[in-house]
Amino acid sequence: MRIQNKLFFSWLLSSAVLIAIMVVIMRWSVDRGMLEYVNTREANSLLPAIEALGNVYSQQGNLQRFRDNARGLNRFIDNNRRHLSNRPPPRREPGIREGGRNGRPNPPREPPPRPRGPRGPVGDYSLFDENMVLIAGNSDQSNQLLLDVVSGDQTVAWLGMRKRREVTDDYELTFLEDTQDILLTSSVMLILISIAFTLPLARHFVSPIRKIADVIHSLTLGQYDSSLSTKRSDEFSQLAGDINELTETLKENDSVRKRWLADTSHELRTPLAILQGEIEAMVDGIRPMDRARLQSIHQEIIHLNRLVNDLQELSSADIGGLSYRKETINLSSLFQQQISHHQSTTQDKNITLTLTCPTEIMFKADPQRFNQLMDNLLNNACKYTDKGGSIDISVRVEQESIRIALEDSAPGVPDQALDKLFDHLYRVDSSRNRNTGGSGLGLAIAKRIVEAHQGTISATHSPLGGLKVILSFPLSY
Repeated sequence: MRIQNKLFFSWLLSSAVLIAIMVVIMRWSVDRGMLEYVNTREANSLLPAIEALGNVYSQQGNLQRFRDNARGLNRFIDNNRRHLSNRPPPRREPGIREGGRNGRPNPPREPPPRPRGPRGPVGDYSLFDENMVLIAGNSDQSNQLLLDVVSGDQTVAWLGMRKRREVTDDYELTFLEDTQDILLTSSVMLILISIAFTLPLARHFVSPIRKIADVIHSLTLGQYDSSLSTKRSDEFSQLAGDINELTETLKENDSVRKRWLADTSHELRTPLAILQGEIEAMVDGIRPMDRARLQSIHQEIIHLNRLVNDLQELSSADIGGLSYRKETINLSSLFQQQISHHQSTTQDKNITLTLTCPTEIMFKADPQRFNQLMDNLLNNACKYTDKGGSIDISVRVEQESIRIALEDSAPGVPDQALDKLFDHLYRVDSSRNRNTGGSGLGLAIAKRIVEAHQGTISATHSPLGGLKVILSFPLSY
């Protein structure tokens, strides 16, 4: 079942249950209220009979004339009670005792507990003396309303009236039936109103979910141009923003993957094409198979082998396959070794290489990988620095980090190329290109090594006119 239907039926069921509970409570309340009304009306109709009993008591000093005469009592009450269809307003509210407890307390005093007395025949009315001793009628008080008989401001007896347990009069039944019809009609109308509200409300809640599902479906098909509106003030707005960010990330990754495949194919195609051309020329007898041609082929094979090794190393770094064995090393000694290692290259190009570094800087790193990092950076600087230029290396400790800056002289790097220098196979189009013999992977591998040591690497313009590479490492991690 769809989410919209689930929401609709859930809300509709909840509304129906609440309406049903409300109808049951209201019906019970109306029935109970009607019975209370009927009993109260019956009690009010007995006021003349109660006054007549009070007069009998005043004249005779007791009510013994009704002793064990339930039929006479009932006849006396019927003769003196008010007819309900034509009754004047009551002169007083009778004091009522229901089931031995005050329902509408109005007696001047609380009668004492009723001693057991004789039990008379069952009738509509019963009579008890002031001590709740049965005079006539039914001794069971649990099903009677007890009305006080007053003579001279004193309760002298109690008249028991059998309580109504159900409504029997036609007009009362008609009232209850009409009330039930109204409740039923109201319930149906409320359910229809609930349907009218819950259906569009369910659609409103499901609408953003459908849009999100459509965008995600587009992403699974490789279509990264879809986006979601974030002009909401609920959780869907945050979710839409996250999906839009995910879409941009996937789009960028797909573009990087395609560029990576294209660049890798191009890098591999070039030396292979040179090898194929050289070998075919020698096979066809166009070029002689001499030492110079074999050395040219050998150089292309070396370049191709270096490129394949760099690709493999970079792939291992991307998937976390490079192993690191870290130990405490002295950066000053490591840089001295690197300067000695590149001394022949700097002398051939008449490049001045200077190092500014404290005598002893202890740092925890993998010696082999850190040497590879510095070697890649120095190789890059030597290749792309004009003859007669300069390369400066500075190392200093800043609070809890080590900052290494390596900068060279002209030629420089365009502004738009600074953020791409550490991408796979990226080369600057002008002077820093493949003609120098690089694979375009050295800085990408350097970035992976720096990140493995919890450091950061960035590039900017150098005051010397070339490129400045800045590395920062925490002293402890």
